[in-house]
Parts: sequence; C-alpha cells; structure tokens
Amino acid sequence: MLLVVILTLFACDQIRAAVPTFTNNGLKVVTINEYQSSKKLADVQCTDSDNDDTTISIESVVPPNGPCSNCFSVIPSSLHKTYTLEFSLQSNLDYKTTPKYEIMLDCTDSSGEKAAPQFKVEVRVIPNTPPYLPTTPVGFLNDTKAKKRGDAVFDVKCTDANSDPLTYTFRALSHAEYFSMDASGVVRAAQDLNTLCQEDFDFEVTCKDPTNPAVGPFNKHIQLNGANQQPSISGLNVMKTVPEDKPIGYAVVNFTVADDDPPNCQIGVVPSVSLQYFELGADETSIIVKHTLDYERSDTRTTTISVVCTDTFCTSLSATVTISISDTNDPIELSPSRVYVTEEEGSIAIAPQWTVTDQDQGDSVTYSIVNDTSVGYFVIDASTGRITTTQVYDVDAPAYRNTTVILEIQGRDRGGSSSTTTMTININDINDNAPTFAGSQLTIKDVSACTAIGTTVGNITATDADTAFQGNNALRYSGSNGQFTIVSDGNIIVTSALTPNVYKIVATATDAGQVPSSRSSSPTDVSVIVVACAPGVTAPPAPATTTPGTGPTVTGTGPTVTGTGPTVAPGSTTGTVASAPSVVPPGWVNLTDPNVAGETLEHNFNWIIAGAILGGVAVLATVAMVIKVCYPSRDNARKMRGENPRPRNDRARHPHNRHPDDYQRNEISPSGISYHNMGRPTQQGKIQVYDPWKGRGLPY
Repeated sequence: MLLVVILTLFACDQIRAAVPTFTNNGLKVVTINEYQSSKKLADVQCTDSDNDDTTISIESVVPPNGPCSNCFSVIPSSLHKTYTLEFSLQSNLDYKTTPKYEIMLDCTDSSGEKAAPQFKVEVRVIPNTPPYLPTTPVGFLNDTKAKKRGDAVFDVKCTDANSDPLTYTFRALSHAEYFSMDASGVVRAAQDLNTLCQEDFDFEVTCKDPTNPAVGPFNKHIQLNGANQQPSISGLNVMKTVPEDKPIGYAVVNFTVADDDPPNCQIGVVPSVSLQYFELGADETSIIVKHTLDYERSDTRTTTISVVCTDTFCTSLSATVTISISDTNDPIELSPSRVYVTEEEGSIAIAPQWTVTDQDQGDSVTYSIVNDTSVGYFVIDASTGRITTTQVYDVDAPAYRNTTVILEIQGRDRGGSSSTTTMTININDINDNAPTFAGSQLTIKDVSACTAIGTTVGNITATDADTAFQGNNALRYSGSNGQFTIVSDGNIIVTSALTPNVYKIVATATDAGQVPSSRSSSPTDVSVIVVACAPGVTAPPAPATTTPGTGPTVTGTGPTVTGTGPTVAPGSTTGTVASAPSVVPPGWVNLTDPNVAGETLEHNFNWIIAGAILGGVAVLATVAMVIKVCYPSRDNARKMRGENPRPRNDRARHPHNRHPDDYQRNEISPSGISYHNMGRPTQQGKIQVYDPWKGRGLPY
C-alpha cells in the first residue's frame, strides 16, 4: 500500500508541471506621439522553471475596435525567451477618439501551461500640437544699408512641441522686391539694401507642420535702422504771392534738404512758359525771380513749381510752391499790429481780432499765416480770417505743445499790397486726463506679521498727463481693507494686527483739477504680502478667526495583518491586495533544506503520510490525503484540463486566503526545521513560518 501511495504521489508531481511566469509582473506604461508611424514599446521576458520553451502573444487589446487596435504586434527578440511589443501604424492614431490602448500579453510554455497573471501594457497617445509663433510683432534690423543679397534680416522662429518639420509661407506687405524667406523661416535680403529708401517694412507669415492646419498669418513689422534715407524737403508745399515789381534775384521761397549724401535738386514748372520767370538759386535751396514779372500776362499770374531732390539711390517726395503774381497798388493795413487772446486747449476757433484798412475801392483781402510757432497746428480761412486748429491742441503729455503760440497773420489785397498782425494765443490746460497707475496690480513684498499698527509699509504712485495748471496733476490717494489704509500721499499704513497672508487693497488716485472737474483713476489692486515674524520676534495679537469644525473621530483598529498583506487603516475592515507574486512574499520565514536541493514542501508530505500509516491511519484516510495533495483546488483541476482557472474572489482579500499555486513552494529539511526571521514579527512578537500550501503564516 505504501508503494502505491508513493507512486501515486510521484505521478501527481509529474502531472503538476511548472507554470511559466513573466520576469516583470505588473503594469507597463509607454507613450507614443500621435504622429509617429512606428515605435518599439517594450521588451517582455517569460521564463519557465522546467526550462520549457515559452511563447508570448497578444491576448487582447482594449478598446478592441479602436482606430489603431490592430497596430500592435509581438515579435521574438534576440534575447533568451524575450519578445518585443512593437507599434506599426496601420491606420491613424486619433487622440480625440482613443487616448490610450490597454494590451494584455499571455505567455504559454511548450506544455500548454499559461502564465498567471498576464502582463499588461498601457499605451498612451500623446496628441500632436500645432506649431507656435511667439507674438513679437516688432523686429529690428541694424545697419540696414550695409546688408547684401542673401544676408539674414529676421528669423521668424516658429517652434513645434512635437519637433515636427515645419513649412512657411511668406508675403511681403511692402517692398516685396527686397525681401524673401528661406525654407527654415529666415527672412533674407533679396538684393542689396543700400538702394532701399525706407525705414521699415511689413510682412506676414504662416507656419505649418505635417499634421495640423497652418497657424497664422502673423503680421510682423521690421524697423530698418541705418537704412539709406531719401532726401527730405522742408519749407515748401506753400503758396506765395509775389508783386510784379520784385527785382530779379528775389527769393520767392527758401527750403532745406536733409540727406546723408549730397543731393541734386531739380524743378518742374506749370505752366511751362513760367520757366522763364523762375529758377533754382545757386545753392539749390531757394526759388528766385529770373526775369521781370508781368502781372498783365494772365497765363503766368499763377505758377506751380515742384522740387525733387535725389542722392543717386533715393529720390525725395515732390514738394511744391504755388506762386501768384500780384498787381502793384496802394498798401493795406491790419491793425492793431499785436493781438492777444486766451483759449482753452482742444479744438480752437478764433474770429478775426483786427480790422483792415485799404484805400482801394472794391478790393478784397486774402489772409494767410506767414509765421507759426505751433509749426502748422493753426490754419486761417483765407477769405474770412477765422483761425482754427488743424487737430485737437493738447498741452499735456505726451504732446507737450506750447501754451503760448504766436501767429503772424498776413492780409493781402488783390493788388498785392499786404500787411501783417501778430496774434499771441495763450492756451490754458483743462483737466482732460485721469490719473493712471503703472499696472493693473501692484505688490508690496515681505511685510513682517510683527509690523506695528501705524507703520508705513510701502507707497503707491500714479501719474497724470495733465499739467500743474489749476491742480490738474495734483493727486491724492485712497483705499482700505481693514488691515491697511492708503492715505492721501500714497503711503500704505498698517491699521490692524497682521497674520501671514496676502492682503489686497483697491487703490484710487484722484486729481484736483477744476475745469471741467476733477478725475479719478480706475481702481487698481495693491497686494501686500505679509510673512511670518522673524525668529524671536513676538507678533502682535492676531485678529480673531473662526476655527473650522472637525468631523467625527473614527475609533477601533482593523484586523492584524502579517507579511506583506494589505495596509488596513484604523477603523477599516477591508483592504486591497495586488496580484499574488510568483515568489515567497517578503516578511515570511523561509524554510530551507540545505541537504536536499530541489525538494519542495509537497515532497515532505511523504513523511506525514508514512507517519500516518505507521500510526494506524486507515487506507481511506491515506487516499483522501493523496487526493488533497494532487488536487488541492478546483482551479488545478481546471488547469490540468487546459482551462483557465476560475476567478477566486477570496484571494484578493488577504494573503492568508491565497491558494498555494499563487506562490513558489518552500523547502524543509527532513532533519528538522530551519527558522529564519525576516524581521517582521507579528503584533504578539512571534515569527511566521510560511506554508505555501495553506497560503498563510503559522506562528511559532
């Protein structure tokens, strides 16, 4: 009978072949960019203690019907019993519809045994983002005149977070013949820039990667410093009346030409017959009378002369002077010779402040401003003498126009007699600007919580573009939040005890203007950052605060857990346990047999059975023991039939409930048990002996 039992046990041992295991159990997380076409995702190794050949395959892909669920494959690696999980694009990766895939790998040995648990790989799709162009609308190019064809002018610098190749489109909005863009996004000179007579140019650009729509267009303005300047003519674009009795050589008008290079000027005359009466002066800065003028010749009474200057590369804009020849007659007089008026800034209109005396009956007077200290901000109605501003006249910042303007007004009759009067206009500032702060939020840092009440911790300042006239830019400040008060001079004063915090004060600045009224700034947030007191410094009493309530206290303790079981929080009776490892968990006592290599605890049950027989255990009890050893659970029976083990909910509760198949068998010496304390005693101070068949530790 003993022989039968021994043979039966041996047969059972042969039936229970070793199960293959993955070298690295658990979850493997990898990422793949949405635009990638292929990638090696992971190397996976599966071994078998019986040295059987193993095969790794894809068990499932979740979601099974994703746009790229068929893009994953497992191929053998050159490493022993190692396979590589690879991605190869079969259809588009689409982050919006499927941001991740879960791939379950299975390992089967040549005996048909499958690894438990399976190996899970989570593939996360990283979305492809479009390129980005920094929003710097203004650029600068220095020493423009020295740039040659092909020199870099400006680098657009589109960036792409996915390192995609980028393509650019470029369109010059001005001076297109001078600029182009290369494939890398660098704007270059299309020809030498010494012939470019402008101080700036504009263009627009778009950027595109292979996946996303193009971004843009982005408008760029490039300031061309050191460019070749076109000659600039000043002093023309005026009308001149010249009496017919003016001598030859009389300068009708003088003008100036500004240019870095010596200019060459020419004139054009309309009508052309007037060319006999006028010419450029010898210094090319004036137009003079060339021949005796004749009022009686009607076709030359009015002449328009245009002046154009060039410096070889750049040509000036045309400037004109219109010359009217007048008949000689009795002089007229404007009186008084000096006029004083006071106006307020803005749109100014002044009725004539003089009278005209003319001896010629039926004569008419034409008015003009012959001298203007405002440099063109005032014009005069030629027939009525009404003086108005060409635009709103503002004496505040940033214009800072003069508060006193002197105009020399000329009246001229049809015969050419003229008279002038000088008008002095005193212009008063009005309160038309509100105070402003430098930013929408101001910050006072590092104020100690120990700062005493009444202490000044900072100051705020606003600006007012108005002048000091009638207090238009005299400011007072206000604002308070309980802990701080902003007084009229802008100082921030502590008004109550402080605690470390960030306090916000809404600040306002108001000016003392009178006409039309005072004005206030927009409210501005002031943040005061209060920090803890320095070591050894006692803080003033803190303001009363409300202490938050506390929830109910949870008492009691969870069950005692030994080994590497789940962590149970106080008051809890449940925990979660990860999948069972394929080796003895840390914390258990390892029972080893130094004399019998390869023996397992299962083999040593032969001693138990022999003792049972010698003790008079019935044959029926012996058969029952054999059945228990060979088929300890329904799961093993399902394994022997080639089926997957049924789920066991109780295995996830606690290591004590785990089945022996979940752990590697430990060894025991036939001559006695060797105890090894792994350093994790139970709460009673006992060590644990791990029994792989019962799946729990036994206290000793």
